[in-house]
Amino acid sequence: MEYSYAKRAILRGLSENSRESVTKLAELARCSRLTVKNNLEAIEKEFGIRYTLEFNEEALGIGYRHFIKINLDRPIDDEGLKIFDNDKVAQMVATTEGDFDLLVYAATPTGLAYISWETRLAMLLSEYGAEIRPSQVALFHIGFVELSNELLENINFRRLGLDDTDKKIVMLLNKNSRASFARIANETGINEDTARYRLERIKKAGIIKRFTISLEAPASFNRLAYFVNYKFSKNMEARGKLARNEYQTMDGDLPFVNTYQLLAPTTGAYRFFAVAIGPDREKVFEKGVMLQRNIFKEDFPSVAYAWIKKVIKGNLPIRNIDIKKAYNTVIWGSQPTN
Repeated sequence: MEYSYAKRAILRGLSENSRESVTKLAELARCSRLTVKNNLEAIEKEFGIRYTLEFNEEALGIGYRHFIKINLDRPIDDEGLKIFDNDKVAQMVATTEGDFDLLVYAATPTGLAYISWETRLAMLLSEYGAEIRPSQVALFHIGFVELSNELLENINFRRLGLDDTDKKIVMLLNKNSRASFARIANETGINEDTARYRLERIKKAGIIKRFTISLEAPASFNRLAYFVNYKFSKNMEARGKLARNEYQTMDGDLPFVNTYQLLAPTTGAYRFFAVAIGPDREKVFEKGVMLQRNIFKEDFPSVAYAWIKKVIKGNLPIRNIDIKKAYNTVIWGSQPTN
């Protein structure tokens, strides 16, 4: 699967800043503005682009984030999956094929809110013999899951020094992060200069990490979600550095999309969660599960993996960013414990 430099550069530019001007995108892609517009129309038609926001969830007060694998004793049909339709906690739900049957990303402000939600979910899925295994996210090295406006609606923006108009702007940009200042002004009842001022104020509040995009998943991409446990042994950190180097250099100069779309250390049922994608299923498996088994073989990695069949709620983003620049590196031994 080959794509022109211009298409790859346009995707990189929009992934890193979806509000980038066509002129700037033309500079990045080394082509004319007209070529940018034509390539962008082609990408939107072939893959679909969602213009969205990557949030700083902790700054928003969302302190409890979990990736959850769910095993079912019997299949669940579309009617059964409707339990997630009005669920404000489950930000992403996908059906999967492999070691688990459902993948869920849940976000709540408190631990009590999370356990209340999980208990309710367990009751709703009881007729399917559900086994729910949550892993709490410590941070995202790479990637994010889109947050719904239903979740944002319940967040106290005044605690962040922002008001209801600022919240409307954030929710508007969450639906279309490329919305013009004219549109922001029209939909919030303010003028364009005020819209610019307020957006700068929102940026300074630190709740938005990135104005970004997400491609709708085409059939040609295989998405592998996997959870990993380790028995930590001597020199584990050295192997972790080796893995980080692989994550950051796997794609070469400028891929169409990143192989590793999501990398997150977790605690609970598993120590690590990731999503790897690509057109060749065998290669995706090699770069995902087999990389874990090979690099961390001294730590006896236990991997639970499944192929994502369909995202039925929310979105699990696909994009192209500079992983070396964006990778959030944390050395666990250097972190304070109190």
